[in-house]
Amino acid sequence: MKSEDSNLITIFDLDGTTIDSRHRHVARADGSFCLSGWRKNSTPEKVARDRLLPLGIMWQNMKPRKDRMIIICTARVMGEADYKFLRDNNLRYDLCLSRRGDHDTRSDAQLKVDNLSRYGIDWGSVSHIFWEDNASVREAVSALNIYAQDPRII
Repeated sequence: MKSEDSNLITIFDLDGTTIDSRHRHVARADGSFCLSGWRKNSTPEKVARDRLLPLGIMWQNMKPRKDRMIIICTARVMGEADYKFLRDNNLRYDLCLSRRGDHDTRSDAQLKVDNLSRYGIDWGSVSHIFWEDNASVREAVSALNIYAQDPRII
């Protein structure tokens, strides 16, 4: 499906928005997020222990529509275990935007702005919503005319 064929584009972040993966979170001594620790905890066994959050359950129950495109926009490096989790939980999507490998250490905000701007979608001309829990990402994508909603305040 191409974006120009869609009347509605729904964009889902994964961790903290649609998926509860807190059991894999690793913090540095100062409390900040440790990306290398997260990656070490992204084993198939630990990914399988992730759970759906309420928005993930809503996504799971969305009926396929020809006029809606679903995009995943995540800061994960997606592996086979991640895709298996999506399949096993009936989380359908048309496009998955993610990190391009372990060498990709851009901030979440920069990564998602770069990924969402790659496709040449005029976000101001399509109905869309981006479900995203990270305030810095929500602020950054607003420069692209993307409306991002914090799922924790609905």
